[in-house]
Amino acid sequence: MILIVISLYIFFNKIFPQSNFLKDFDPKKYGPDCEYVSRCGNIISVNCRAEVDGPFYYVNKKTGEILEYCGGYCMTDDPTGKYCQNCPPKEWDCK
Repeated sequence: MILIVISLYIFFNKIFPQSNFLKDFDPKKYGPDCEYVSRCGNIISVNCRAEVDGPFYYVNKKTGEILEYCGGYCMTDDPTGKYCQNCPPKEWDCK
């Protein structure tokens, strides 16, 4: 599934440039290998090479806060027990 999302991202990113919605958003803030994937309302999904066990984040566009950690991050112990509970998060309600 992640590979399909990534392939679609690459395809659509080449055809349609990113909108003004993303002009102030820098996925590299979350890691050097991180890329924008998609958005749902004010939530942005960020892939940091989840296809090779890297993390996949859902980020609040307004605050920059990571709402949910997914992907390879979930293969490690989360000391807070807060993350990797809802991938994607409940707020991600786009179909």
